[in-house]
Order: sequence, then structure tokens, then C-alpha cells
Amino acid sequence: MACFILSLSAQDFQPNTNWPYLYNDFEEGTIYFASNQQTKAKLNIHLSGNVLHYVDDKGKIFESSDDGIIRVEIGKDAYMFGDHQMMQIIHNEKHIVLVKLMRGKIRSNDEADSGGGAYGASLGTSATQKKATWGGGVTTRDLFQMYKEKNDGSAISLETRYYYIIEGRLVEADKRSIEKYLPAEQKTEWAKFLKSQKIKWKKEESLVQILDFLAK
Repeated sequence: MACFILSLSAQDFQPNTNWPYLYNDFEEGTIYFASNQQTKAKLNIHLSGNVLHYVDDKGKIFESSDDGIIRVEIGKDAYMFGDHQMMQIIHNEKHIVLVKLMRGKIRSNDEADSGGGAYGASLGTSATQKKATWGGGVTTRDLFQMYKEKNDGSAISLETRYYYIIEGRLVEADKRSIEKYLPAEQKTEWAKFLKSQKIKWKKEESLVQILDFLAK
């Protein structure tokens, strides 16, 4: 098994239709549940739907639902679910979390199913049994077979989008969405804030500044 595994970050390789995952391999991780339980597993994020996959000790891949999951750690990265999609936690303050969604982009006619990926038995009670494909890439439940084919697919590019999760509500990190969310009494203060700050909407540092404003 070791000869197949090379753990790299999501930025160090190019996902493709035979390996439509955010990470180059399944990474050691922990799933935290609202019931105060936790489960350790080899984890990855499938880019068709941004769903959570794990692999069992027999090398079989399964999709986990988000039911009862409050946090997922994959390597050094932390995630939470927003709109049933895995989103990376960038910063949090009080009741607000800034998250990043890395979405796969490929021609729409190449995507056969917008669901998860390979399937099998459950991890506790939080797994689905829906098989999916992405351009014919994920056609097996066996991780080692996927290793053999992982470099033969069509490239998938990544699109980054940021959101705030505010008391369970998903608000896109752009000026228009935030202004729609703000109550009327905060809009004057918001206008002053924007005037005094040089906000760059694609920069995480600026988005953290906005989070601090929202968390007041």
C-alpha cells in the first residue's frame, strides 16, 4: 500500500475525472459529531458535490452523510458542512464562521452524476449507498484500483468561493449578499466601515476584517 501513497496538499496536484478529489490521497482525519463522539478514518473530499468520503481497512470507499457532523479534520485542515457541502474553516468569531468552498469545474456534459462517489457499507449510521461517476472516472469501490487509474482522467480545475455561516445561515462573502443580510440599523455603520477599509473581496485577510465587523 505504501508504494501507492503520496500525501500532498490540495494545491500540489491537479484533480481529474479519474481522481475527482480535493486531496492527492486519503488523509488521516477525524469526524466530530454533535453527540460528542468522534471517529478517526482516512478521509477525502469528492469534488462532485463536495461530499465527504472515507476508506475502510479493506480499501473500500464510502460516502458519509452530514447528519450530526459538526466538524471534520483532514490532515491540518478543518471543515464543516454548509448547504450539505464540505467547506474549509478559515476563521471564526463568536457565532460566525468564514469558510472556503473549493469546487470542481468541468464541462457540464462531462459530469454524469452530481452525487457522491464510490459506495459500500456504513460508517456508523452516517453513510449513503449512492454510486456516482464524474466523466466515467469513479467507477469502482476499490481504492487500489483507483490508484492504478488516477492519472488517466481529464483535468478538473478548482474554483474558490467564500461564505459566512451565521447562526446556521449561509451568506456568500460578497458586498451584495452581506448588505441583504444586514439589518437596517447596521447599514449606516457598514457604509462607514467600507469607506474606511480597503476591502479586497478575494483576499482572506479582508474577509476576516468583515467577519470582525459582523461579529460585533
